[in-house]
Amino acid sequence: MNQILLLLLCFFVSCSSEETFDKSQVIVALSASPITKDAHKVTDNISRSVGVHLYDGLVMIQTNGTYGPGLATSWEYIDPKKLQMNLRTNVLFHNGELMTADDVVASLDRVRTTPESQNLYAKIDNITKIDDYTIVINLTDPFPSMIGYLSHPKAAIYPKSQIDKIGMDTVENPIGTGPYSNEEWIHGDRITLKANPNYWGGAPAIETLVFKVVLDGNVRAISLETGDVQAVMDIDATHLDSLKDQDDIELIKFDYVGIDYLGFNMQSPALANKKLREAIVMAIDKQAIIDVVLFGLGKPVEALFDHRMFGALTEPDPMSYNPEMAKKIIEEEGLTGTKLTILANEGTRSKTAEIIQSYLKEVGIEIEIKILEWGTYLDTLRQGKHQLFLLGWSNSAFDPDSSLHTIFHTESIGSGYNKNFYSNPEVDKLINLAAVELNEKKRATYYEDAQRLIRNDRPSVFLFARLYILGFKKGLKGVEIIPTGDHRLHRLYYE
Repeated sequence: MNQILLLLLCFFVSCSSEETFDKSQVIVALSASPITKDAHKVTDNISRSVGVHLYDGLVMIQTNGTYGPGLATSWEYIDPKKLQMNLRTNVLFHNGELMTADDVVASLDRVRTTPESQNLYAKIDNITKIDDYTIVINLTDPFPSMIGYLSHPKAAIYPKSQIDKIGMDTVENPIGTGPYSNEEWIHGDRITLKANPNYWGGAPAIETLVFKVVLDGNVRAISLETGDVQAVMDIDATHLDSLKDQDDIELIKFDYVGIDYLGFNMQSPALANKKLREAIVMAIDKQAIIDVVLFGLGKPVEALFDHRMFGALTEPDPMSYNPEMAKKIIEEEGLTGTKLTILANEGTRSKTAEIIQSYLKEVGIEIEIKILEWGTYLDTLRQGKHQLFLLGWSNSAFDPDSSLHTIFHTESIGSGYNKNFYSNPEVDKLINLAAVELNEKKRATYYEDAQRLIRNDRPSVFLFARLYILGFKKGLKGVEIIPTGDHRLHRLYYE
């Protein structure tokens, strides 16, 4: 089948055995179309993957997961509620304006009041400009997660002049300090970026960076083979065998800190019975899904974030795969024949949905699967028009608060992140206590206790962490692999 697709694609793109692509540009295949150009309103990883090339924040996550300088060269806590940021000098925005503290204050004020982001930055009381290159972030409480949130792609710095002009309206003309500037953005098709010759970190070697939307995993893989694209950021495991022996393709396996999960809309009457949710947990064989859908390239998970992160819950989940018990619960609760709907988008999640459908049918639950386009899918989840859903979560701040507060705190309902519409006052209390606790041992205990309560409530089935596969044309080097998945391509070059 792949050979037939390859022949067809070769016909349309004038496939040749010779290298015909322009080495001044790199075309990157994306599995979905970015939802927004506005970094402050980003709620999806595809938009982030483009945005990190347009915008910079004060802090940048490094390849080893630590926090390094971005538009701030250094920082220090003057006291537990005052964080001083020392800004980089001689940085130009894409429009030629010089970045100063005024731009940083305006940007942080905007992101902390943007509905899609304000829950992350609620601990900022105000920002004080000390001089053109020094600011102090005044916090409502001690908040050890602040540096992590400043490294999040949401905390991008815009020119004050642009913010003054558009206010809270969505950014349509991206202007940042990043290594690339926006040349053309055709939603659903492609985004063309041009190298920023004035980039503070050094001008990129690749003049043109194109993000091309290629929804079909088969076509993404074949496009890499033919040279129609030079990079694929998410290669389906089904294509690993056909690509790994290609002499002109280099594959990079990436141990992702994010997970995939099956979420329950806790406001749906159909899912109000906790016994039903527990039965669903026990009906699903996670390892079998990994073996079939990911071809073994992943590992089962039992919590929202993995062991590499501070505050991770590492103790085993007592409720493991047990289809006999799941069926017994369904029968005892009189739930045999229950009808539910799972929402998913194309690709791995649609295949996962099919397997879950078969598992649940075995225990007496009938599942209808609805596959939606990415943007429509996220809108549907945000509006609460769902029962079950399959999604992934990447902790872009590399901090436990970013996972627990964002996904499971009551305050995050309506932000576009708490798609479970989950609320538990005791969980909220523990997350709030952890957020302001400076003693790391106590802070970790609060996070672990919160996760135990969440596990007991069963708002989700945590499924697996993928081993992501990135593909590049041989000779294309310089990708910066970031643990959160927000990989940076501005150092790409051809050997």
